[in-house]
Amino acid sequence: MPRKSKPVVILGVDSLSVAERVLLFCVASDTDPIEAGVSSATQVMILKNLLERDQRGYLVITEFGCLVLRSLIRLNAEGKGAGRYP
Repeated sequence: MPRKSKPVVILGVDSLSVAERVLLFCVASDTDPIEAGVSSATQVMILKNLLERDQRGYLVITEFGCLVLRSLIRLNAEGKGAGRYP
């Protein structure tokens, strides 16, 4: 029977604010962050190397941002909730 691999948890996932998490999901899903009310987190996310601007000036998710997003999704799917409150 194959062993189930453990999810890779990236340090700092729990340190992302709600606005930063929403912005990460917005950019990854091509949803307008202004309509979601999280555009104020943009500069912080660029400094954290989770997002960057492309040649046209649009926000895009970085490779590191993709890893963080996958970790958030895995934690949620396993019920660990990455920042979930009891």
